[in-house]
Amino acid sequence: MEKIDNPLVAAVVEGMKDNKAHNITILDLCGLDGASADFFVIADGTSNTQVESIAESLVDKAREELGERPLHYEGRANATWILVDYHDVVAHVFMPEQRAFYDIESLWSDARRQDIPDDF
Repeated sequence: MEKIDNPLVAAVVEGMKDNKAHNITILDLCGLDGASADFFVIADGTSNTQVESIAESLVDKAREELGERPLHYEGRANATWILVDYHDVVAHVFMPEQRAFYDIESLWSDARRQDIPDDF
């Protein structure tokens, strides 16, 4: 696995892994026209409860390690897609069906992509 140079991205990934997120993908959007952030970190969970737990874990990890708090947090009500916005880094935690439907990776196919292996 490549080293993750951005400390916030690394903390988000670790927070996701702490709750056994699946299919973690980092999209490096730096320099891409129209990008609303520098990085998207995308993952999925197997249940609404796990999706919510993954999102809470990444928020906790970013706060504990870096003192970062999200600017925006949405999607808790249904927990099928939770978005956690840190301005330059945006985390997306999906149920697999919603991830496939929105297909963010294809929308940003020109971004540099790093897939993080599930290691559990």
